[in-house]
Amino acid sequence: MDHFNRPFTRAIDPTQYECTPDDAVDVWMTAQMARLSEQDRQVIQEAGLDILPAVDAMLTTDVTGASYALTRHAHDLRKTFTKCQRFWDIDGSDMTLMAMSTDIYTDVERMVRAYTELGLDAATSRELAEFVKSYVPSSKGLEGGHFPLLSFNAFAYSTFGQQPQIVDRIVMGEGLLRAYDELGFGDVAPQVVLAHEYAHHVQMEIGMITPDTMASSTPEGTRRTELHADASAAYFASHPKGLSMQTKRILAFGKVFYGIGDCQFASTGHHGTPKQRHAAAMWGVQVQESTRPKSRIRPTRVLRDEFDAKLPELIAPDA
Repeated sequence: MDHFNRPFTRAIDPTQYECTPDDAVDVWMTAQMARLSEQDRQVIQEAGLDILPAVDAMLTTDVTGASYALTRHAHDLRKTFTKCQRFWDIDGSDMTLMAMSTDIYTDVERMVRAYTELGLDAATSRELAEFVKSYVPSSKGLEGGHFPLLSFNAFAYSTFGQQPQIVDRIVMGEGLLRAYDELGFGDVAPQVVLAHEYAHHVQMEIGMITPDTMASSTPEGTRRTELHADASAAYFASHPKGLSMQTKRILAFGKVFYGIGDCQFASTGHHGTPKQRHAAAMWGVQVQESTRPKSRIRPTRVLRDEFDAKLPELIAPDA
C-alpha cells in the first residue's frame, strides 16, 4: 500500500495550452531508475523514501548540525544566499540555508517523527522506520541512501511564526544539484534554483504566500507564485547587483529547469507550462535590462505589481 498519494482536482483545461516539456531531466531520471531493482522501487513507493528527507528538513531544529550541512556547491550556494539577502528589500536575516539529510535513513527516531507528521500512526511509523534502517544502507541501488532521486528537491519553508522553534529555511537537495551537474549546468543551476526558492521567501514576506493561501491552494494560485519566482530569479540572476549572469546561460538552464512537472495542469502544485515559465523568466530579464540606471533594484512590491499586471499576457495560450 502506498501511504503517500495525494488527491487533486482539475481546474485548468490542458487542451488550451501548448505543453511540451524538455525531456533532458526525464531522460536522466529514467536512467537513474533503471539502476534500481524492483524491490528498491517498491520500497521507495511504499515507504515514502523520497518524502522523508524533505519532511525531516522541515521539522528539524538542528539546522546548523552536520547532518544538514551543504556539500555539493556549498561555496556558491552560501555566496548566492548572502547576495539574495542583500539584494531584496525584505528581512532575510531570519532565514537559514541548509541541505536535506540523507542520513535520516539510519535514524529511526527522525524517521518516526517524519512518518508521524505525514499522518501515520505510531506503530506503523516505527515499523516502517525499523524496516528502512535495515534495508537502505545495504541497498546497492539506493547507494546507501544517496540515490539522487531521494533528495531531488529544493524548497523554501516557513511556519509563519506558528512554531517559533522552527526557523525559516531554504532547503537544497543533493540529488537535484547532482542531476544538473550531470546535465552540464553546474555553473548556473545551484545559484538560479536557490534564487527561485529565495523568491518564495520574498513572497511570504510580502503576502503573496500566507497560511490561508497554502491551505486552499489551487493550480492557478500556485502557477502565479511559481511564475513570479521564475521572473524574480531571472531578474536577480541577470542584474549587475545580483549574479550578473548572461541571459543566454540563464535561459539555457531554464529550458531544462522549467520542464520539470509543468504539464500537470490538474495539480495544486502546477508550476505553469515550460512556455509560460520561459516567458516569465524572459520578462524578468527584460525588466532588468530596461531599467535605468542599471544599478537600480526594483522594490519587491513594485516588481510583484508589475508582474501581476503582466501575468495574463504571460499565461495566454498563444503567448
